[in-house]
Amino acid sequence: KHFGPAPARFAGMATTAAPVVATEGGDDGVLDSCVEAEAELAPALSNVGLREPLSTLAAEFKFNASFAAKVQDLERRGYVGWRRVRGDGNCFYRAVGFGALELIASRPAAERELL
Repeated sequence: KHFGPAPARFAGMATTAAPVVATEGGDDGVLDSCVEAEAELAPALSNVGLREPLSTLAAEFKFNASFAAKVQDLERRGYVGWRRVRGDGNCFYRAVGFGALELIASRPAAERELL
């Protein structure tokens, strides 16, 4: 059984959640379903993706001219790629931390010892 429409105070608010389904087990049944779904998807999700060329980023936003100009500016500055980071609330820290480690690892051994 599906719950009814959202109350009027929530009208117009965007949501990305799937419809909530009532189960005989109450909230525990819904929670169990969520945990099972997350366990099935976990292997498919990556915390940090492989490096992709900037052209793939530009292709994803091909209908946004101002974003395309920003990607071209990155290419002019010498950037060659980007990585997808799982957006789960810790994505900023994961991206900055991984970027710092990647930068350190790309330095010659003599410079790494100084860090």
